[in-house]
Amino acid sequence: MLNGESGRLLDRIIEGGLLFLLGVSTLVFGGVAGWGLAATVLIACGLLLCWAWRTASEGEIRWHRTPLDLPLLAFLLLFLIQMVVGFPWGWNGSGALERMTAMAMEKPDWLPFLSGTLDYHGTREAFVLFCVYAGVFYLVVSSLRSRLQMNRFLTGVSAFTAFVAFYGLLEFLSGNQSIFGYKAYASGRLRGTFVNPDHFAAYLAMAIPMMTALLVGIGARRRRRRHHRGGEASGGEAPQAVSGSS
Repeated sequence: MLNGESGRLLDRIIEGGLLFLLGVSTLVFGGVAGWGLAATVLIACGLLLCWAWRTASEGEIRWHRTPLDLPLLAFLLLFLIQMVVGFPWGWNGSGALERMTAMAMEKPDWLPFLSGTLDYHGTREAFVLFCVYAGVFYLVVSSLRSRLQMNRFLTGVSAFTAFVAFYGLLEFLSGNQSIFGYKAYASGRLRGTFVNPDHFAAYLAMAIPMMTALLVGIGARRRRRRHHRGGEASGGEAPQAVSGSS
């Protein structure tokens, strides 16, 4: 059983780890390079282990329902069906796809329709990434439980987004077209720190509305504070005016 200080320390580790994970997956070519992808998976697994330890120490598992529960479950079942049906039963790992393609060309009616996958290993890698993404999603839902924590996390996400967008714009305008000096990942499109320019565009499409909502929320809270302080000031002056007239 963790005491209050140890629990708060784990919460801070998880919160900081989420921002670190975001930085690693964003700055190492969008997390699609081999070592960057491995680092992303390992960090996410470490954070999930910290969360599991924190939850087990509390003595209960709290499941926070979200609107994405059913879609994520449907994708999980789809992956499992594809890997079971599409598993290369009776085939050796090397040259299996080539032999199957050659047999299909010789006998077009030989292959039955199966709702599986022709690239079993690719599906398996995508399944690992799906589990990591889903785990991080539930980790954010379960760990960021206060407005202060959420504000800190969104501020960190906004800072990473601003840096990536500004860096990508500088690289594009300078004509350098590289990612931290690596020309192997260069192309003529604006990409920030992402290998795939489409991933960069999708990242901005998700982050910009979130940054806008964060700024709107901060402005609304400041207006409420000013209104509250003005109400207290006017409330404090009223009794003095009444006492002075009497």
